[in-house]
Amino acid sequence: MKHHKELNDVSREIKQLEDSGPEVISIRAAAWICIKMYLTIMVVVYLGVGLYQESNQPKRPIGRWIREQLGHHDFHDFLREQSLELDVPYDEEVPECDYKTMTPKRFFNDYVKLNRPCIFRGYGTL
Repeated sequence: MKHHKELNDVSREIKQLEDSGPEVISIRAAAWICIKMYLTIMVVVYLGVGLYQESNQPKRPIGRWIREQLGHHDFHDFLREQSLELDVPYDEEVPECDYKTMTPKRFFNDYVKLNRPCIFRGYGTL
């Protein structure tokens, strides 16, 4: 009895598939794949944006947990500690640069490339 019912169900499904033709079957499969892809992308984007928002808010639980794990209170503490750990060279005084004699190549190699500041006295005056 049980096998007879299952056989009837299978034969009914085969009859429906034969009646619908391959075009309808492929359209149904394509529509289902598109829906699954859309839902997957939406879930990934939603989780990514949510995690980003939560981690950037210092008063939120995830943001607090991340800061506790890293041992930093804010971005300035992080940069200060990282620069000390990496032995980033820095000048005690910011050097003055003469904008009349400084070439772009020298400025780039001496200051921009090394992340060093430079003061151009009188550059913006009339």
